[in-house]
Amino acid sequence: SGSVSGEVRIWDIRRFNEGSMLFSRRLNDYYSQRAAGAGEEANPRPQPGTVQAETAFMAHRAPMTAFVPHEYAPVFASGSHHQFIRVFNNEGDSLASIRYHDGFLRQRIGPVSALAFHPYKLMLAAGTIDSVVSVYAAA
Repeated sequence: SGSVSGEVRIWDIRRFNEGSMLFSRRLNDYYSQRAAGAGEEANPRPQPGTVQAETAFMAHRAPMTAFVPHEYAPVFASGSHHQFIRVFNNEGDSLASIRYHDGFLRQRIGPVSALAFHPYKLMLAAGTIDSVVSVYAAA
């Protein structure tokens, strides 16, 4: 997820489903500590569906206006009204930064309002508030 503060958080909701190994281990720890005399305040019972972020990092210093993960590839993109797009891998490493349109004049892109990945290819579409839609492909 992306926030207006520019922070990105990566979540894995599969880890905390009831019946998963991690949830079962947390539930066993809870009951063990309860048997040892730990109070409910010190050790609250884990709830299925309770999720914490796997990774959190600052993607932008400016407010983020668009965010999109790729459905299959381990990448995501975020855009800002400060006229740039960044592409990251799932570990938070920056893979690319887009600030200018391709071509002879190299005009700066407008404030980003929408991002979308192609479902199967590494192609990113970006819409800006100056009515321009651009499509970028992995080199």
